[in-house]
Amino acid sequence: MPGGHEPLINAVLHLTERYEHDDRIVSLLSLANDKQINPLMSGFDMMLLLVTEEDGVSESISHYIKEDVRIQERRVSAKRLEQWLFDDDRRVVIEWLLKGEIWIDRTGYLGSLRDRLVKFEQDLRERRLLKEFARFLRTWQQSKEYLQQNYLLDAYTNILNALHHWARIAIIETGAHPEVIVWQQVHQINPGVYKLYDELTHSDETLEQRIQLLVLACEFAIVTKMKDCCSLLLRILGSRSQPWSVAELQEHPQIRLLGIDLSPVLKKLVAKSLIKEIAVAHDANLSMIELKYSA
Repeated sequence: MPGGHEPLINAVLHLTERYEHDDRIVSLLSLANDKQINPLMSGFDMMLLLVTEEDGVSESISHYIKEDVRIQERRVSAKRLEQWLFDDDRRVVIEWLLKGEIWIDRTGYLGSLRDRLVKFEQDLRERRLLKEFARFLRTWQQSKEYLQQNYLLDAYTNILNALHHWARIAIIETGAHPEVIVWQQVHQINPGVYKLYDELTHSDETLEQRIQLLVLACEFAIVTKMKDCCSLLLRILGSRSQPWSVAELQEHPQIRLLGIDLSPVLKKLVAKSLIKEIAVAHDANLSMIELKYSA
């Protein structure tokens, strides 16, 4: 990293002047590298996030150097940026938005989005909870299946992933956003979940015993957290008298961007009698029966 902050400031001022005359740029945010947020930077000295008008290109990445400052520039449409908020592979975007400095914001879009993230209002929190719960349930089920087949390493990998999703749920429940370095954060927020992580990774028991313990603990958590984590889905199911097909639910505006498979969640909700599974005939001969769901 260049010595001192002056080269970084000069670089961003130069780029701000360059982009403030580009009508395609709606907003510009910068994030400078330091030791506290280094995991967000992919080894660059500065990250620029440019929000653009829709022009057929929803996102692009550029790398360049200005006055010895190594810069990563990401251009993204507002629509795609909204999708990034729920993308597991782009979790860093929330910390970019919360920690970065806004230089251009013609319509106030980026400031408004940051305000939504800071407040972490109910609609956003419910969507994040549903997404993490769906991932939690799926990875727990996979671990349980691998354990039954004695594929211990695969069972271990999946139960560790399940714990990550449980940790994120615990953080979201407090009204905070899960950070990239999640275990340091959850250690302060929920020592109980952190202790399970520690037991899985450092216990003297056999690998099989550790996995068995975590499978049982996760199963209990899934049952106890299901109703609250699925509150958005339950409300959608109860929003009309007709039952919903899984395809309709997957395409619902509040669920589509989450990128989750609702099938395991619906099956679990039915098993716990939180929703109803309804058989709907496609024709008079009953040659095809579709399963639909209702609150």
